[in-house]
Amino acid sequence: MAYLIFNLIAFLIALFAFIFGAVKLFKPKKPLYFKLLICSVGCYALAQLSGLVYLWCDMINGVWTWMLGIFGCGMFLVSANYGAYDSLVDDGTFLKARREALAAPLVFIIMIIVIALLWRKTSIFKAIMLVVMLGPSVPASYFSLKHLLLPMDDFGLLKGTRSCDILQLAFFSAALINAVLLYFSAGTAEGIIELFISIVLCLLTFAAIKGETIWRT
Repeated sequence: MAYLIFNLIAFLIALFAFIFGAVKLFKPKKPLYFKLLICSVGCYALAQLSGLVYLWCDMINGVWTWMLGIFGCGMFLVSANYGAYDSLVDDGTFLKARREALAAPLVFIIMIIVIALLWRKTSIFKAIMLVVMLGPSVPASYFSLKHLLLPMDDFGLLKGTRSCDILQLAFFSAALINAVLLYFSAGTAEGIIELFISIVLCLLTFAAIKGETIWRT
């Protein structure tokens, strides 16, 4: 019952964050970067809703479709950081930041391998699903850490996204911890970490709104 309550609260926080962020940022001429961050929050809200349905209907051992929500969340974060935005803040000359930023994906790859080996004992299918679910954390963590290590760009874009990068790294780290707790069926602990993730993504929403304001000034 405690796990269900934690999940319900986590869902409501994520839903509030998505709706609030969408109202503030899903408007013409608002930067795509921040819109994609809000989309990632929406994906997590859907994942929590799916998890609630599984718990309520006692389908916890079924196929975990909620993983698609986490995967979508990660993919939106990758999309936000890769491409046009990255090329604006990194002109290719900051080799030290690029090398040091490789530490993040390396750690995430090792952790994902450990998680896959753990879950392989229970279900190869679920082990594969978890690898897919956590896969976006590898490139996303690289870009987030790199953007934190880069010196301030000429346009001041990084000033508006530093806190977003920190919160994205916190989200991916918490998702890895949750995958481990899930293996050990640590119900209450899982609920707490999922609540923590929702709070992190709620903070990410506010950081995105503040960052957009900084970009406009």
